[in-house]
Amino acid sequence: MISKRNHSSKQGLFGRVSSGALIAMMAFSATACAESEADSAAASDAPGKIELAQVDQTPTDTKAVETAKTPEAPSDQAETTKSVEPSVADEASRQIAEKRAALLKDAITAIEESRKAVTALDDDDAEAALEALAAATGKLDIIVAREPELALAPVSVTAIREDLIATVDGVKRLRKNIEDLIDDGEIQKAKPLIETFGSEIVITETSIPLATYPDAIKDVAALIDDGEIEAAKVALDTALSTMVITETVVPLPLLRAHAMLELAEDVLDEETTTEAEAKAESVGGDNQEDPMTQAERLRENAAYQIELAKAFGYGDKSLYRQLERDLDKLKDRIADEKDTGDLFASLRRQITGLMPGDDE
Repeated sequence: MISKRNHSSKQGLFGRVSSGALIAMMAFSATACAESEADSAAASDAPGKIELAQVDQTPTDTKAVETAKTPEAPSDQAETTKSVEPSVADEASRQIAEKRAALLKDAITAIEESRKAVTALDDDDAEAALEALAAATGKLDIIVAREPELALAPVSVTAIREDLIATVDGVKRLRKNIEDLIDDGEIQKAKPLIETFGSEIVITETSIPLATYPDAIKDVAALIDDGEIEAAKVALDTALSTMVITETVVPLPLLRAHAMLELAEDVLDEETTTEAEAKAESVGGDNQEDPMTQAERLRENAAYQIELAKAFGYGDKSLYRQLERDLDKLKDRIADEKDTGDLFASLRRQITGLMPGDDE
């Protein structure tokens, strides 16, 4: 349930920060840039695991998020959302760890050596700069020799979580405000609203473009050999700042809906076991509730998260129609105490496949 977008960076971007927003920044950054010892220690203490702090952001346009009567949020929305937060964090951590595992050590070393060359040139040490560039070129040659079809060599992965707190109606109002401003040509007024419009985790992967970077390094070495130090500095800075950025967007409402439905299915599956009591505690509400009531509360909350995802504009709107119909079917099956297994599986598949880019 992700979407991906690629773009080139000429400013060494390693994340996205929205102005006027409260942002939870988390993740490991196995970056080619020099990291602080504290950051390195934090990354090594918990390999592959990201602790996603729950920090929310509210839009600056308070009028746009007035509480609406319809669609009405479930009364236990906050409690239920909190109950699935560990599952949401685990899934985000899994995706980040998966990308971190793909980082290429040789590519990271190539960037480190390139930066050593920058320092050497600043110190007027052309020989040291050439040695560093030779080391960088050697590492890049190894990558290309091993994987000749590889276009991008990943060197850094970071993640940012942005969570706009609003009702479904509030999100729709804010979206309309943004659209109206754009229609009126008020781009700068719309910009800060757009920057905070979302409920998502953005995983940013920075990569070396293998089609251009190795040749750029060799060109820098040639400039140094020719004694053109200032031109070499400019060329090297340009090469280092021209990276390819790939952003993977993970919509939080879809993650939450998926987790809530999984929990609802578990509650129903375990209604005759002692684990039912533990499930009751994890989803909140009255611990004396029967499994059917608990499952319906979770279904209702999942349906609301789906409405939020649609209001934010995640995915093709037409794909939500069947999902919403199946959620209504699930409500009836729970009420009638009928088999729900196949419907739960279908709902999870629809949520997982909703966002474009999931199959990439």
